[in-house]
Amino acid sequence: MSAASSSLTLGATEYQRLRAQASALGVTLDDVALERFGLYAQLLDRWGKTTNLISCRTADELIDRHLLDALICDWPCGRAHAIADLGSGAGLPGVPLAIVAPHRRTLLIEPRRRRASFLRAVKRDLGLDCVEVLSVRAETVGLVEPVDVAVCRAVWADDEVLRVAAPWIHEHGLLLCLRSEKHPRRAKARGDAFVLEQVLAYRIPGGAQRRIDVYRKGPSRPDECFT
Repeated sequence: MSAASSSLTLGATEYQRLRAQASALGVTLDDVALERFGLYAQLLDRWGKTTNLISCRTADELIDRHLLDALICDWPCGRAHAIADLGSGAGLPGVPLAIVAPHRRTLLIEPRRRRASFLRAVKRDLGLDCVEVLSVRAETVGLVEPVDVAVCRAVWADDEVLRVAAPWIHEHGLLLCLRSEKHPRRAKARGDAFVLEQVLAYRIPGGAQRRIDVYRKGPSRPDECFT
C-alpha cells in the first residue's frame, strides 16, 4: 500500500492515523479494510477529476471530513443485517460502512447516473460483493425489502428525510441523520412515523461539532435494538 501521486492517496502515515483514530471510535481496521480504503481514495481522486464527488483535496481532509465521519455510524448500525445509504453521492457514509462490515447487505441509493457509475466501480474494484447500487431517487418506493438501518448525510430537511426514509426501513428500524451541530433540533409532530431516540454529539478531528440524530420507526422498542 505505497503512496502514489494522487493528492488523496493514503500513504503509510495516513494508514496509521486512520487505523488509530478508527480504533478510538471502537472500529477495528484490518489490513484488508485499510487496503480497501486506499483503493477507495484512489477512485475518489481519479473520478473526481471529471465528476464532482467531494470537495476535499488532501488525504488528511478525506480522513477527517469523510472517512472518520462515516465510521462514527458503525456503532449505531450495530447488528443490522441490511442498511441503506439514502442519497449516497460519493458513497458516504455507505462505502466506509461496507468496508468495515463487508458481509452486511448495503444499499447505495444514488439517482445521478455518473455518481451511480462511480459507486459501481467502487463495488467492483474493492470487491464489495454485498453492496448493491440502485440508480433511483430515494423517493421511489416498493423496490426492495425494507432494511434495518438507513443513513442520510444532510441531503434533505428533517421533515423531508423522515418522509423519504420511512418506506425503506422496517418497523422498529433506525434512521441515522448526520447533521452539523448548528442544524436546528426538530420538534416531534403528531403523526410522525419516527421517534427521536438519541442524539450522538461528536467532533471531527480539527473540525466542527457534529451530531447524529437517531430515529426509530414506530414506537420505541428496546427489545428490538440493533445497537
